[in-house]
Amino acid sequence: MEVTKLIVGPLQANCYLLREDNLVGVIDPGAEPHRILQVVERQHWRLVWIVLTHGHADHAGAAEDLRASTGAPVLAHREEARILADPERNLSSLVGRPWTLTVDDFLADGQELRLGRLSLRVRHTPGHTPGGICIVGEGMAFTGDTLFAGSIGRTDLPGGDFGQLLKSIRSVLMQLPDATVVKPGHGPDTTVGRERRGNPFVR
Repeated sequence: MEVTKLIVGPLQANCYLLREDNLVGVIDPGAEPHRILQVVERQHWRLVWIVLTHGHADHAGAAEDLRASTGAPVLAHREEARILADPERNLSSLVGRPWTLTVDDFLADGQELRLGRLSLRVRHTPGHTPGGICIVGEGMAFTGDTLFAGSIGRTDLPGGDFGQLLKSIRSVLMQLPDATVVKPGHGPDTTVGRERRGNPFVR
């Protein structure tokens, strides 16, 4: 699996393009849909799904444009439907461009997510938001705003729960091998082992 990271939008969110052969899936298209499409079209890839780790605007803001341009379905956890349907909760109203978004299909904990011959796994990791998920596979974990290098997602926004977030990190992400590469929603990559040893919230 080839992974391309684009840093998009004013909040510098990480958008990931996962490729297998000519098939590509997008995780967290927060902004700049034309830039994301430019990468896909230049390589003659086919976008097959759009996954949202959670429903905040900096991670989901370009999903509708990508769906309209490619026909790829938008996928998220069922618990994010309320956030995506409310500009106050998805924070789009705060940036002056309120929007709502419907999800084509809901993802559940433990569900397999296919990309050609590759198999990834959906893990429900609530805490930053009720329906926050991580996508795990191929030695990587795409963690959205659940876990960062040296830090964790904020829990002072609607639906946030600090205790629940710590439980998600310890029961799901810290059970992965130390060598697992963590690809967060903001900032640089890290590894599960590095965070296990040095992240003050995890220790």
